[in-house]
Amino acid sequence: MPFERWFYAWRVRLRMLIDRDRVDRDLDDELRHHVALEAEARTAQGIPPAEARRQALATLGGLESARNHVHDARFGAALEQIVQDVKYALRSLSRSRGFALVGVVTVALGIGASTAVFSVVDAVLLNPLPFPRAERIVTVWQFDAAAAVEREVSPGNFLEWRDRSTAFDGIAAVEPSGVDLVTEGAPQNLRIWRVSEGFFDILGVPAQHGRTFTVDEHRPGADGAVVLSQRFWQQRFGGDPGVVGRTLTLSERPHVVVGVMPQQFDYPPGRDLWMSRTFTEDDRQNRGGLFLNVIARLAPGVSVDAARAEMRGVAGQLAREYPATNQRFGASIIPLRDRVVGDARPYLLLLSGAVAFVLLITCVNVANLLLARGTARTREFAVRAALGAGRRRLCAQLLVESLVLAVLGGVLGVFAARWGLLALVSSAPGDIPRLEEAGVNPTALAFAATLSCLTAFLVGILPARQFSRVNGDAALARASREGRGIVNDRTRRLLVIGEVALALVLLTGASLLARSFVNLLRVDPGFSQERVVALPVFVWRAYPEAPRRAMFFEETLRRVRAAPGVTSAAAASIIPFGEIVTDTRTRLMIEGRPTEDDARPTIGLNVVTPDYFRTLGIALVEGRVFSPLDLTDTAPIAIVNETMARRFWPDDRPLGARIRLTDGPDVVREIIGIVRDTRDTALDDTPVPTVFLPHQQHPTGAMTYVVNAGGDPGAIVSAVQAAVWTVNPELPFRPVMTLQGLVDSSIAPRRFVLALMSVFGVVGLFLASVGMFGLIKYLVERRTRELGLRMALGAAPQRLVGALIGEGLRLAVSGVLIGVVGALGLTRLLSTLLFGIPPADPASFAGAIAVVLIVAGLASYLPARKVVAASPMQALQSQ
Repeated sequence: MPFERWFYAWRVRLRMLIDRDRVDRDLDDELRHHVALEAEARTAQGIPPAEARRQALATLGGLESARNHVHDARFGAALEQIVQDVKYALRSLSRSRGFALVGVVTVALGIGASTAVFSVVDAVLLNPLPFPRAERIVTVWQFDAAAAVEREVSPGNFLEWRDRSTAFDGIAAVEPSGVDLVTEGAPQNLRIWRVSEGFFDILGVPAQHGRTFTVDEHRPGADGAVVLSQRFWQQRFGGDPGVVGRTLTLSERPHVVVGVMPQQFDYPPGRDLWMSRTFTEDDRQNRGGLFLNVIARLAPGVSVDAARAEMRGVAGQLAREYPATNQRFGASIIPLRDRVVGDARPYLLLLSGAVAFVLLITCVNVANLLLARGTARTREFAVRAALGAGRRRLCAQLLVESLVLAVLGGVLGVFAARWGLLALVSSAPGDIPRLEEAGVNPTALAFAATLSCLTAFLVGILPARQFSRVNGDAALARASREGRGIVNDRTRRLLVIGEVALALVLLTGASLLARSFVNLLRVDPGFSQERVVALPVFVWRAYPEAPRRAMFFEETLRRVRAAPGVTSAAAASIIPFGEIVTDTRTRLMIEGRPTEDDARPTIGLNVVTPDYFRTLGIALVEGRVFSPLDLTDTAPIAIVNETMARRFWPDDRPLGARIRLTDGPDVVREIIGIVRDTRDTALDDTPVPTVFLPHQQHPTGAMTYVVNAGGDPGAIVSAVQAAVWTVNPELPFRPVMTLQGLVDSSIAPRRFVLALMSVFGVVGLFLASVGMFGLIKYLVERRTRELGLRMALGAAPQRLVGALIGEGLRLAVSGVLIGVVGALGLTRLLSTLLFGIPPADPASFAGAIAVVLIVAGLASYLPARKVVAASPMQALQSQ
């Protein structure tokens, strides 16, 4: 029966694998029996028994040959051969422990670094977002055609989009806000999101405990429900599920906790909880305030391009209907993944490319080591070829040896990747999204395994091709005469040249980033960063009337200045590099220059107290700064920065000019001073035209205290808070910052990438120098007798050393020439990450080239100096 035949066949195959010795004995018995029968038949024909046996063996091809043919043909022969090759490779590596250690550690270095960086790239760029069908979720923005940037959305435009668009299955708005928690414990200011109806449905993630908002909770007057983030739930309530249903007093109003979101849900990121957002008729008329983030889910069958086309049409309709506010605004759609990843993508892609170069250098270096080791094993390969091993058999053995080396290096590399990933995550800037999800997970392990196999092929293919081309008898005779291998030195030289070229590309990239970073640090931000503490507060609800807000800040600043350790203090609605928590833009009209409403330029707006400029060390260019006498009942005034003065009064002095602003009451303000420009968001940004208003004349409730300390800034924080609490003991503070810390945070991504690129560049150069050292050492050893003879005939040792160093430098120069061409092409990809220098910066290239040549010269000198140390007689007797 077919099943019985199948079962019998597989039983025989399993027996061949499990009981191999018995199968071999049976095979030997069968072969001997066959030879005996053949010899008996020939003896019966009158042939002598000895000759008959010889002819029988010749007919079979020899017992050993016949046995090998059967072994090769039977089931499991390939697996058996691989097992044998693995055992042989392990024995061979155990006899060459120094080579094995260097090879395994080198491979581990490349695979470990690659796996660590891949884990970060996988978590940030490759892993799907934690939302069902996340590829269908997009973000929608108002596109400012004049500035060519995406901006937040006004409530009126959002509501029009929601009513007119058909490309979305759902569209929702998110507004950043803040509330004060005074229910229990110390007062705490919470950063929250107010979300419109459908927000959680669009993202498609249910609450971990409780529920999300219902439709009724989005109706006017019903905004008393909150949903907690996982982080805030753990920090404030210790992960107690019983918090669902509890009432919290937020900004003097009761709110019921209806749900807690799971840990992976953190969108938009960085907030403590979500509240429902309702819209009124006033919101529908508000098209000038831009503060909403908008997300949407594409309708079935609608592509991103189709949605963009529809929204362009809707934006065009709104521009025609409301030219005063919408004339310069279009609509822009960005997939959610692209928005979440943000600025991290170019940095991570750069690091991926750098670590790929390190891995290539690793492979080249190990291939060079295998070539050097194979040279000493030429006699072994010749003997095996003479005994009948074919080229395929030798090639398979060498590739298996490379695989064993790569697997051992890969296993060690996985452990190195775990440590490297911890260092990577701990040193990375905090604004890289989803970085906490990075880990050596099954995907990373699969990547490491694939990389190990690829590395085995890359490092083993050249030695396998080189040493498998052995003619047994000729190679054995030549190996006997020479005592060493016949490896082609040209291959090793080319490999070293390739290492140098790759290392130069890495060093050039690191040099460009380093010079760019230095240029960034040299930028004068226009304000003093040292010993300045920033304490943000919100007093809108505590002091809803403008006069009371003005009195509160005047009184608290008086007490703060009297606190021990404080040299000066002020408050501002916006501080450099701080989080923007209020509207920072206004429209400008200059008296005497009539303009249409929709043509009024947009400028920055900052409300400050009189000592703001002195506290931050912002220099006065012309005129005067605010004084305590600039009150509500005095003439309205303003101060502008240098950029605004140059842009709107290029040929005139702006002092005394009169302006109107769309923010606040329609009053005419006189410009009384010009202050120096400051960098407000990044050291490499361009200052924007900005107008400053005195807080007494334009009281706002979102302000940040800036306090200049005579000593340690951290020592005055409690004194400043205590001074403010003497006026209002229930006023919560947001997280305290220092201006130096804010500036450092802004350059943290560049510092992080520079550090890693520098590490990769140094590692690549080190590996290239090791390859150079090994090649020159090999050449010296091969020529030791020749060099000894030349010294015996009177050649100066220093001249011979110079010749060997020159040989190494010639290889390095060849690699440099190739590397410069590659760097010129690849470093152009860095242009968006550079500041103040071009991608082909001569100083960066010259510095990298100089370092490579110096290291190459040193790597060549170390083995060459043995020529000077050895006497001619020792050199002649060395071989």
